[in-house]
Amino acid sequence: MKSIADKLQDTVKLEEKKNANDKNFKEFEQLISQMDKLGYTQKPDYSFPLVDTIGKTTYSTLNKHSVSDLQEGQRHNSTFQKGEDS
Repeated sequence: MKSIADKLQDTVKLEEKKNANDKNFKEFEQLISQMDKLGYTQKPDYSFPLVDTIGKTTYSTLNKHSVSDLQEGQRHNSTFQKGEDS
């Protein structure tokens, strides 16, 4: 079974073969190369969190309660227990 990286490499090679004789693609590659030499291109910086942190972040976002909400709830409960809230 091939890994995702192997499949990606195979796809890139296939696309390179498809575009080997395409004049527009070659011109585009030259343009990118020239822009890179002049310093106009920049490689994207991706920082994907670990899979576990994605789940934790989503869970905490969906179940988020602010401190003031919790404090208000505690005040309400303590007042109710004292019998002051009827």
